[in-house]
Amino acid sequence: MGIVVLLLSSAAQARPQLTLSWSAPEDCPTETQVLKRAQHMLRGSQADVSVKATARVRRQGSRFVVQLETRGDTGEGQRRLSAESCDAAASATALMLALAVDPGAQLSKPGVAPDEQPGEGDDAKTSRDEAQAARLTPRSRRDAGTGRRAGSTGSSVTSTPLTARVLVGGEMSWGVLPKLTFAPSLGGGFGFGRLWLDLQGAYFPGSNQTLSDDQRGGDFSRLELSLRAFYGLGAERLRLGPAARIIATRIRGEGREVAQPKSSDVWLGAAAFGPRFEWHPSALGLALGAESGLPFTRPSFALDDLGEVYTPARVLFGAYVEALLCF
Repeated sequence: MGIVVLLLSSAAQARPQLTLSWSAPEDCPTETQVLKRAQHMLRGSQADVSVKATARVRRQGSRFVVQLETRGDTGEGQRRLSAESCDAAASATALMLALAVDPGAQLSKPGVAPDEQPGEGDDAKTSRDEAQAARLTPRSRRDAGTGRRAGSTGSSVTSTPLTARVLVGGEMSWGVLPKLTFAPSLGGGFGFGRLWLDLQGAYFPGSNQTLSDDQRGGDFSRLELSLRAFYGLGAERLRLGPAARIIATRIRGEGREVAQPKSSDVWLGAAAFGPRFEWHPSALGLALGAESGLPFTRPSFALDDLGEVYTPARVLFGAYVEALLCF
């Protein structure tokens, strides 16, 4: 439902009229608050026009995207905005609305938005030159030589947010324990721009190694902690890039089918590298990856009367799938 706000400066001044249909997630500023911000920017404007606008806000990964369309006495326009928070997206929308009403206005510096919410995107565009560069372009205007409508590409709020996320998934590994093993994993991380850092833990419940002469041997389990860096290339929703992990894992080995079984705990460190793919259709996402690694040390397990039972491989391999929740 649209809300109409009359921007009044005095009885003798012009009366610009602005109507907005605003659709956004529940935790975003309201339709009234966005219009109040536009009104605050237009204080002192002499424009006498009517503008109707439609704005739709959706979350894409860690950012908020606004699809804005305007129709009015000054023409029609459309623009795509992207910001690190919904409050910043609302402030950028208010700026676009103010410019649609009066493209030549000397916009007031908002400071704190009139609804007492700080406008994160306001301070980034306060001068007249910056505001003019950001104004809505009429649909009738086309880019020279291309036939493409101007204003069809999006603009972004330039500051890059720090985004947190939770990761839940599964991992398979070969080379650390005697056989191919699978484990659940859980972790958390944060990202800044294209770079993400994730700290994860995984538990591999068991693997065994049997000597060739009989059933005697060892049972092994593994507890892993890793720190991964990922640099994602591509669009906001689809990212593909290199990933590197530093892994610290504790291996527990215990003698099996022997008269006096003994157990031993050792630590193994490794570095692993490989490609990683992430898909972010919304706050929920999916990640896939594969990697190979080199151990820093290769501890051996041995039984007193049987000799060596198992030693980790010289090259390690792994793959994983993860569900992501960004907030």
